Amino acid sequence: MNTIEKNPVRPDEIEKFRASIDALCNSAWRASGYTYAAGVRVEASLGARYARLFRYEVNDDGNPWCSSRNAHCFVDLTNGDILKAAGWKAPDRKNPRGNIRDLNPLAGVTEYGVNRLRG
Repeated sequence: MNTIEKNPVRPDEIEKFRASIDALCNSAWRASGYTYAAGVRVEASLGARYARLFRYEVNDDGNPWCSSRNAHCFVDLTNGDILKAAGWKAPDRKNPRGNIRDLNPLAGVTEYGVNRLRG
């Protein structure tokens, strides 16, 4: 992947990427015609090295529809690389799927997580 910069990621960059993924997930939610919950919310939690972006379904009042949360992806805070979730707590660091500073950072993700590697 082409990394535009090699400096620490700012919180506003994570928020912008989170909002973009939130919009992507909710667009797919509406297009699918799901009715059991009002939509999807994507949130970010910052750790020492990685930001975890996770998603969950919400009711009309914005509260979680159920207690299930799914790790969508991780962002390496040292350089902005988008990483596949190896589980809830850690990313798969071997193959970045993009960078949040790329011209189109959503090219490496879908509404369900990161793009699969072809091979």
